[in-house]
Amino acid sequence: MLDAARCDLVGTALRVRARLEAVVAIAQVTWKEWAAFRSHMTVSLLTGPLRFLVMSWIWSSTARASGATSGLARDDLITYSAFALLAGYVVFDFADWNLQMLVRTGRYTNHLLQPLPHAWFAFGQKLGHRALAVLIEAIPVWCLVSLWLGHPILPRQPLWFGLSLAQGFVLMFVVNYASGLSGFWLSRAEGLRRCMGLVRDTLAGAWIPLSFFPVACLPLLFLLPYPWILYVPIRIALGQVELLGRVLSAPAAVALQFLVTLLWLAILAAIQRVATRRFLSAGG
Repeated sequence: MLDAARCDLVGTALRVRARLEAVVAIAQVTWKEWAAFRSHMTVSLLTGPLRFLVMSWIWSSTARASGATSGLARDDLITYSAFALLAGYVVFDFADWNLQMLVRTGRYTNHLLQPLPHAWFAFGQKLGHRALAVLIEAIPVWCLVSLWLGHPILPRQPLWFGLSLAQGFVLMFVVNYASGLSGFWLSRAEGLRRCMGLVRDTLAGAWIPLSFFPVACLPLLFLLPYPWILYVPIRIALGQVELLGRVLSAPAAVALQFLVTLLWLAILAAIQRVATRRFLSAGG
């Protein structure tokens, strides 16, 4: 019995290792593919700084130079917009569009025949194109924004910010992939996908800090995955994490984010099983 258990454990470890190696290989291929068609990514060199300038002008016009607005001073609000822009490049994802396209065209069937589940394949693709985006989008825009502000934009707690942003990276993929699963039920899910993307970015704090939202809405809001994608990493970068009126240490915030990520990974796995059964029963 012990030998059988040991063999099962070794087999599981080998399967996980094989999947991770496959994900890395997919990321490398995606890097090369996107590098060949990178011109559309360089548009961010215009749109990114322009968005930051607009937000900076808004905060400079509406926030007081001294004091705080919703717990953030004017300089903090401007820095928040900078981190939101840069973190957005890192966690960006389009797994929802890609999955719905595969289902609509019937090409999802090919992935069912492969040993690597499609979710792992899609995550490997994200690793590849986001690694390229860091070089082509995030770093150049960081330089431009830093020049505008007159000082480099650096997180106050780099280690915890990096860990939190990595979890936000995974959580963004989970949310988008779950959104893409709606394509198993809807033949034309583009409108729903765009609406869900707008809700996701708004509730993640991509435009304004969530502390601007009504206090009564915040407890329900933090039960959702969205605030943990961007808002929590950005607040860690600013040096103080305030959730529901309580100031948390960066390690505590990262630990809570980890639990939220595990929860939504489990939810995604359950939804994917139901969606795949529907696809097969429909003759996919």
